[in-house]
Amino acid sequence: MDESNLLQSLGQVSSGEAAEIFRDHLRGCVRELICEVMASEVTELCGPKHSPSGGEIFRSGSSPGRVIFEGQREDVVRPRVRERQANGSTTEVSLASYESARNPERLRFDLGGVDGRRQHTGDQERPARSAWDEQVERISPLAAGGP
Repeated sequence: MDESNLLQSLGQVSSGEAAEIFRDHLRGCVRELICEVMASEVTELCGPKHSPSGGEIFRSGSSPGRVIFEGQREDVVRPRVRERQANGSTTEVSLASYESARNPERLRFDLGGVDGRRQHTGDQERPARSAWDEQVERISPLAAGGP
């Protein structure tokens, strides 16, 4: 749903329905952001699409995946990456961005440190920066404190 359709829909419904429409829109935006972050991580690992680096790490298609947002599972298409081993076999490379998005506690920290049930206090230790943190800052000027 684009922004004009969202605003039009919100203006034509009750406040309860508007809240649900807004949550659905937000959920879609978060799902899209997660997919962009994963794609960016794959590009860093493997090089640009259609121009493979020829290295030991390479793209290997995609699989259905699930992440958690607001306590609900969201389906995403998870890119797959593999690494060539010395013996000629390959192993799956875990994407830090996907693993972070699958962990609701980690995602709460990454999206601003607020949990719907409690607030994280300033004296609570924040987890170490992850690939997720770096990727979000790279593709989102607002997350990086930009305009």
